[in-house]
This record gives sequence, structure tokens and C-alpha cells, in this order.
Amino acid sequence: KFEGVEASVYLGEALAHNKSYAQARQELERALTNSQKLGLQSLEARSNYVLGMVLRQSGNSKQAADYYRAAISKWDEEQKEAGDPAFLSRADLSQMYKDAQRALQELK
Repeated sequence: KFEGVEASVYLGEALAHNKSYAQARQELERALTNSQKLGLQSLEARSNYVLGMVLRQSGNSKQAADYYRAAISKWDEEQKEAGDPAFLSRADLSQMYKDAQRALQELK
């Protein structure tokens, strides 16, 4: 199940890179719903982050900010649960976390 949701996130990212924003959004919303149902927090955070990127690139700044906030909140929650201050320094999270924070500042 993890792999299926992860594949949806990657497909959404690929569609976004090809500027197929409507299709990317649809795939990522599906991934977000499934990750929430299955309790896959890391994929939920990543889905929110990529949805933020897609919405920002397609000119929907307000919704993009909401998704970036949700991603940051989920990552903060994961760090707290892990009890590891270095959790957000992981190579797979650090850049996304910083990008989401920067995007929120720019969208204000």
C-alpha cells in the first residue's frame, strides 16, 4: 500500500514537471487522501508539499500556502513523534522543508 501511494506522488510530481497541472493535482489529491486513510504521514506531508508546488505554479497562491502549511505541520509532528531534533535534517526532508518555508514567506 505504501508503494502504491508513493507511486501516485511520484506520478503527480512527473505530471507537474511536464506542466500538466490539472492531472498532477488530481493524482496528488488521490495520493493525499490515500496516505491519510492509511496513516502514511511521510507521504501525506510530501503530497501536501507537491500540491503546494503545483498550485503555486498554476497561479493559485492561497491554496498553495494552505498545502505548504499542512506539509510543514505534518513534518513538525513527525519530528516531535520521532523525538529526534535532527529528523528534519534528513537528506530526503531537509530541502523540501526549507522550500516549503521559503514558499510560504514568498506567498505572504
